[in-house]
Amino acid sequence: MLALRTVRSKSVQAAIHDRRAVVAVETVALRAGIESSRQLEFAEDLREATADRDAVLAWLALIDGEIRIGLEKDDLAEFLSRPDVVKISSKDLAWCIERRMSGALTVAASLCVAKIAGFSTVATGAIGGVHRGNNFDVSADLFELARSAVHLVCAGIKPFLDVAATCERLEALGVPVFGVGCDDIPMLYSRESGQRVDARFDALEKVKDAMILHHALTGQAALVATPIPLEFAIDNLEVEAWIQVALDKARQQCVSRADATPFLVQELDRLSDGRTVAANEAAFREAIYTAAALALAVKAKEAC
Repeated sequence: MLALRTVRSKSVQAAIHDRRAVVAVETVALRAGIESSRQLEFAEDLREATADRDAVLAWLALIDGEIRIGLEKDDLAEFLSRPDVVKISSKDLAWCIERRMSGALTVAASLCVAKIAGFSTVATGAIGGVHRGNNFDVSADLFELARSAVHLVCAGIKPFLDVAATCERLEALGVPVFGVGCDDIPMLYSRESGQRVDARFDALEKVKDAMILHHALTGQAALVATPIPLEFAIDNLEVEAWIQVALDKARQQCVSRADATPFLVQELDRLSDGRTVAANEAAFREAIYTAAALALAVKAKEAC
């Protein structure tokens, strides 16, 4: 039987030893959602900002068949430049490990890895969900969130999905959506979706308590949504107009399901003259800051 190789970075090892808060973050959002020339700089900015908040950032990845919990700067630079890195979901982990492959982890795969590593929370920019026009095409993110017992902090739902159907699926799976200072579930580039959160919290301490209590009662995790900062938010009508153009182009070019998200992100960047790129970075950053604050709150409670 092949051994499961899980390697923690030096900074993550030190944080665990010192009982500091660790923020686990998926890597598909970094490789596919941030412009390639900006990825390393953006990641380093996040690492420094998280450290300023007394937490340690841990990028989750698969490198040559090893599950990596945290990547130091040099390791991350090499990972981001490798041409053999593939997108890995939870269903792919076993065979990719067996073949000693390298990959960026989706939300679903990151939830699995975080559970193995003993982390209670994962951060990302936006969660996947039910695709428009096909309610049978559902992201594994939702199912893994329901069964992994690892909470997810994000800036909302990807706007080119069927947001209403995604919310219905979350409800059916028993996953509550907790809004951080918001009544509506955000949609990555926008602060409002027309879909209400299950509960709004204006204090992160209360969010933390609700997460812990929900897990104690059900054994399941919660989705924590924190909206994009107001100065980066884009009006829903503008975003929807761009999405329709991007979706039409994807259909014309027969873009595969696996390639749909990066294709749409690139098209929205072009159609918005870069506004969605700035919005995506701001939303991703806000989700990680919120995850760091929640991780600190959980650590403080554990210390009591």
